Amino acid sequence: MNPERETRTLLPCPDCERRCSPAARACPNCGRPLAEASLDDAPLHDKMIDQIMLHSSLKTGMCLTLLGLIKVVEGVKRTSVFSDEALAVTAFGFLLASIVSYLALKDRNIERRRRKVKISDLLFSIALGLLAVVCGVVAIEMF
Repeated sequence: MNPERETRTLLPCPDCERRCSPAARACPNCGRPLAEASLDDAPLHDKMIDQIMLHSSLKTGMCLTLLGLIKVVEGVKRTSVFSDEALAVTAFGFLLASIVSYLALKDRNIERRRRKVKISDLLFSIALGLLAVVCGVVAIEMF
């Protein structure tokens, strides 16, 4: 076989950049599913990274928008509410979850990636629980 021809037909893995056969379903080095593989073939933690990043980003924006609205209400009513501080902490929690998910996405080491996914999932879950509490507090404060 011609080694130059074989090198040209191999494609680089998007994660570890090792050259892989176009027919391979996953990279033999890092295990990342390649473009030809279906989404169902991707490991659960890779799907989880995408979901945590998406939802954390959306909820960070939502929390900051609500925080702005609460500050407007505080200015009009001339009162201070507990929910604005809790909402700021919640937004920070979602932002941290998003950052850790991004770092997991970039990590080529499978074990470190899995640890980061677990951490981002924990941060997201805590922030989501706090958001539920804040929603309850806001509902009570409005009446």
